[in-house]
Amino acid sequence: GLINTFPAFFPNYDGSQITCDLEGGSSGGPWFQQYNANTMSGLIMGVMSFDTELDETKRYAACFRQGNMGQLYANCQSA
Repeated sequence: GLINTFPAFFPNYDGSQITCDLEGGSSGGPWFQQYNANTMSGLIMGVMSFDTELDETKRYAACFRQGNMGQLYANCQSA
């Protein structure tokens, strides 16, 4: 499920996370919004960034196309 924020020991993180059992190689993979399985398309809302095991649950986080990440994306698109 989608969780809005990390626990208090990640105070500067403003993205979201999911809990699942992804393995190595998932970094950089897209997080889609409004995904359509028929056309295999959707809006990329973020990319897989990092994971942590704060307890027995793996949590994966994404950087979103807003703020500094959004500006980086825009700069790369216009280069």
